[in-house]
Amino acid sequence: MTAGLFLRPTLAAIAGLVIIVGLTGLATLNRFDAAWVDLLRSRFAVVLNDLSSFLEAEMALGLPLQSIPRVRSRLDEQAQLDPEILGIEVFDADGLVLFSSDSSYAGDLVAERWLEAWTTSPDGRWFVAEAHGDTIGATIHNSFDQAEGIVAITYSRAAYEDARADLIDRVLMIGGVIILAGTVAAGLVFRRITRSAAQRLQTMAEVTRQLRDNPAIVLPPVDDPLFDPYAATIRDAITSVDAARRRIHDIDNEA
Repeated sequence: MTAGLFLRPTLAAIAGLVIIVGLTGLATLNRFDAAWVDLLRSRFAVVLNDLSSFLEAEMALGLPLQSIPRVRSRLDEQAQLDPEILGIEVFDADGLVLFSSDSSYAGDLVAERWLEAWTTSPDGRWFVAEAHGDTIGATIHNSFDQAEGIVAITYSRAAYEDARADLIDRVLMIGGVIILAGTVAAGLVFRRITRSAAQRLQTMAEVTRQLRDNPAIVLPPVDDPLFDPYAATIRDAITSVDAARRRIHDIDNEA
């Protein structure tokens, strides 16, 4: 019985602590994911804006998009400045790659999901998450504010994934320490409580036995505020039971 009094509340406290720590960890990861994704998009959006401004400025001089000089060198330069950039492509509305930081992609067609993301974007800016990295893109407008093409940057998530893995390790470590400390604390607290309860139950059981053997016995003082009311209740109960027995005995004799 004592073991049950100790184990049940302790296990309940540990389970509650695990749930709280788990939910806190998930909330931390969700906030981290949202903040990091926004940070990456904002960072590469600056590069995207710079490239689209360059292309639109060249078209403003009367050059068609596919004839703008120095585009390839500009893409190469920009890609080399940031090792997290996996590729930069400039393509037309049909998905045909006009320029790329990787010359082998020139003349290829971009993925259908890129075109779908662009065509469904209300402001011409779009984002696609892929297995090897994320891609953001923006529409290139001519002097008449008509869409001439799209510029897209694909960047690596390696830094994000490394940081996320590091955060998970820290969350697990901190959560484990909290759960361990909470388990020890809960065990000590409930152990003390259940030990006190067990001692009280043992004392009351002994009082019950003594009063049952001799209701008139004078009990030694006990440092427990519940002792005297409990003893008085037991005395009254035993007295009532004895009186009832005597009454039943008298009735039997009269019959």
